[in-house]
Amino acid sequence: MTGLWVGLLRVRLRRRYASGSVSPYRGWAAWHHIGGLLGGLTLLTFVASGWLSMNPNRWFGPRAPSQAMLERYAGVTAPRWDLDLAAVHATACSDVVEVRFAWLGGEPQAVLSCQDGSTLACCSWAAQPAPPAVSRLATAAQQLLPGAPIREAALLTEEDAYWYSHHL
Repeated sequence: MTGLWVGLLRVRLRRRYASGSVSPYRGWAAWHHIGGLLGGLTLLTFVASGWLSMNPNRWFGPRAPSQAMLERYAGVTAPRWDLDLAAVHATACSDVVEVRFAWLGGEPQAVLSCQDGSTLACCSWAAQPAPPAVSRLATAAQQLLPGAPIREAALLTEEDAYWYSHHL
């Protein structure tokens, strides 16, 4: 920072030096002066852009979805749970350690965490545990961002460049 400051103080753009140069130096020293100014300004711009991309003091709005977006995604605004606990007990996971409740496209959804670390989407308020259909997820996503078109919705069953299972 000190070198950049001194370099800026030594530059004359309007009233040039006697040689007609913007730098008081000659030869390699002049190249070092001008190159250092360009490199320092580039570095300063890079650092400032990185800092601003972190959204300091939330100057550029929140990164999290708004409450209205979450309600559109869930499809409901009032909490009501029609969960059949017998359906939870009838799942393939007999050692449930956690149940997370959510709404998806206006329908309640439960996600079970088993003791062995696996998770299971459960209880679409039917007797059998079933993961949400791709069409149901696409409908909920469309409600989340109504102005954004969905090009394709597919269920990934194996890893690709954007999703991996986190399991070795």
